[in-house]
Amino acid sequence: MGLATALTLSYISGGAVTTKSFDESEVRQLDVLTHQKTVLKRLQNGQPNIRYCGPEWREAVVQMMTMYPSTITDIETLQDIETDINLTALYGDSSIAEHFTVRINPNLTLPYSGGKIQYNQPVGMTFYECITGLDLYDSVEEMLDDGWIEFEVGVAGWGNIMVEDGEEWCSFIFDSDGTVLLREETTNMVNTNTNGKFCIFDDGFGIKIMNRLGSTKTVAMRIFYYTP
Repeated sequence: MGLATALTLSYISGGAVTTKSFDESEVRQLDVLTHQKTVLKRLQNGQPNIRYCGPEWREAVVQMMTMYPSTITDIETLQDIETDINLTALYGDSSIAEHFTVRINPNLTLPYSGGKIQYNQPVGMTFYECITGLDLYDSVEEMLDDGWIEFEVGVAGWGNIMVEDGEEWCSFIFDSDGTVLLREETTNMVNTNTNGKFCIFDDGFGIKIMNRLGSTKTVAMRIFYYTP
């Protein structure tokens, strides 16, 4: 797309919504691409037949410059994002806007020298957003005691979770109104916020998946979700 005239990133950090804004002197390039997996097959008459498979997604590739000390601080704080990040960009004559609700944290490339980030150095960020089909949260991660992830209000889906090497597991579904139903589960998997358990529940802000088992656990999660 070319030169961005403004870029705003908002996300949850420390339980509060944080917004960072960057101007055209800091945002050097914003390219927005659309992808969809395709399969090319040949028919009997030899003509190609392109089949579209899987969800369509957008990719935003942002190149920024660390022009000022405040810019550096703002960029570094993006590494501490706890939930989805929203990206809104204006470019050209500001009549065209791109908005992303990103399902994973941005991938940052930070230029460090001697333990400090350098001025006037490029920073690369790549954002992804599924725009058709199902979104997928597919992860194996170390979840601290009382650590959590959260899905935004209004999404519905289903998934499977395993804690450690079969220590706890469950399959579950959740509705857009916040209802969580455990379909199969071990004893310590619950749909309430309960100490000593692994919890999948509605906390009023969305569906929260929280480790309250008392120690850090390796958690494997595969969760499909969408906005009905």
